[in-house]
Order: sequence, then structure tokens, then C-alpha cells
Amino acid sequence: MDSFCKTCLGLIVLLLSVIALRPVFVPQSASAQAKKLPSEPQRAGASTTVWKYNWSCIGGIVSDDTMTTGINDLNAAAKDGWELVTAFPVAGFRNDNAAMGTVNVCFIARHPL
Repeated sequence: MDSFCKTCLGLIVLLLSVIALRPVFVPQSASAQAKKLPSEPQRAGASTTVWKYNWSCIGGIVSDDTMTTGINDLNAAAKDGWELVTAFPVAGFRNDNAAMGTVNVCFIARHPL
């Protein structure tokens, strides 16, 4: 190993040891305030909401008309107070078990009782 590599490694070791030993020689002060915890857990709302769940699927998505009809049904449900929770695609299958693409889109919605 030549002297340049030894000097570089020596500097790296020196800098790493300074970084590692700094808290030992220069302690940092920390301040913390104790907070009194409430005796009972706090809730965001006054009461728990009970939900009714429902699902629906838009089947045979092969044209814009099918998707538009499904979206219109979803909009009508939203006007009745249903809230969309999630939507997920359902893939079709062939005889060789290879997926052939999305054939349905299913929705899960909820409504407060």
C-alpha cells in the first residue's frame, strides 16, 4: 500500500472516530416536559358511526356505454347517501388460466344507519 492510500485511510479513521466519540466529550443537553395524560381516552366524535355496506359490479366492460351506465348508477347511489369505500378490477380468465384483462369493476360502498 502506498503512502497516499495510508494517509487517506488514516484521515477516514480519524474523522469517523471524531464523529463517534463527539457525544462522549461534548454532551448535548436535552429538555423534556411531562404532559399529564387524560384519565379517559379522547374520541374524535361523540358517538361511533354504524355503517351498512353494499357492493355493485359493472359487468362486461367492452364499451364506453357500459362504463357510463355503471358510473351513473354509482352517482345515483351517492345522491342517496352512499359513500364509495373502494373499487377493484376483476380479471377474466381463459382455459389456460392466463388472465385476459379486466372484465368487471366492483365497488364497495357504505351508508350510515
